[in-house]
Amino acid sequence: MRADVRSVHSLTVTWDSPSSGGLTEYRVIVEEVESNRTVPKSELRSSTFTGLTAGTPYTVVVVTVSGERRSSAIQRKFHTLPNVPKRMTLTDVSTGSLTVSWEAPEEQFTGYSIWLLDVADTKRSINAGTRTTSFSDLVAGKRYIVVLVAVSGDQKSAELTGSFYTIPNIATSLASTATSNSLTITWDVPDSGLVETYIVELKNESGGKKDVSAFSVKTTMFTGLDAGTQYTVVMVTASGDQRGDKVEKIFYTKPHDVQNVTVKAYVDFLTVAWGPPKSGLVEKYTVKLKYVIGSRKVITDLTNRTAKFESLKSGKRYTVLVIAVSGFQKSIGVNETKRTSESLP
Repeated sequence: MRADVRSVHSLTVTWDSPSSGGLTEYRVIVEEVESNRTVPKSELRSSTFTGLTAGTPYTVVVVTVSGERRSSAIQRKFHTLPNVPKRMTLTDVSTGSLTVSWEAPEEQFTGYSIWLLDVADTKRSINAGTRTTSFSDLVAGKRYIVVLVAVSGDQKSAELTGSFYTIPNIATSLASTATSNSLTITWDVPDSGLVETYIVELKNESGGKKDVSAFSVKTTMFTGLDAGTQYTVVMVTASGDQRGDKVEKIFYTKPHDVQNVTVKAYVDFLTVAWGPPKSGLVEKYTVKLKYVIGSRKVITDLTNRTAKFESLKSGKRYTVLVIAVSGFQKSIGVNETKRTSESLP
């Protein structure tokens, strides 16, 4: 005797006829539901029982009948299919692990079997009272398909699947190349794992967000920015609905050059004055005499745009260089050359 067709609420059993004897019919019984039916010899050696409980073992007994005589019973136990578990959700996730939970199926079952699709050595059995499990040693930023079935005896339910991503690792080596009105941001891929998208954002008022595919060049540009201005760049790696930790770094655009540099020469000193850049911001100025070691001056008082160089040689040409500075970015610089006056004999 065998169960040829099973569902969650029915069993179809078949059997072979005896090799000898003049039988007239079969008596088929399901003990647990007190179902008793007669199958004439002329019909197929099969019987279907419906209205059963999912995931439940049933004892089926077949007896051959010939007149008043009955054969010894053939008895087998069969399980109906359990119902499918419900609502698989991701309850915890990291760069290397996933924790999933679910709701129990309706009616009867004895446990669960769960695994990661196409990942070796992840299949495991779980008792009926547990509705959560974790998978570790996974690849960061990768999509995994979790497969779950309910088990009853030797029978399994249809599959419940869930698609989940681990968190991607962070991008590395965030850097920029600046002009007075743009920042070109570059980065390297994470040290390990996978990434689908890089999200690069400016936090400043000018804002801006760029999504860069992992399959393209690891660079993006923000334009229309203000000269000499500090910008905070936020980089986030993304895989599916998961986001890596934020990486924040401050970059500056280049300041514009100063204007109206004026140098006045005297016998042994020079004075320098200049105007602010035409637009944008500046944090400080550096002023120096080219090719004169130790002459560099840093001016942090932005309202006092003057400098004085003393103890110079009379009658000598000096080139003054004025540079606007913002953060670690500098303007090209403006040169002005003057000769000190000859000393009187």
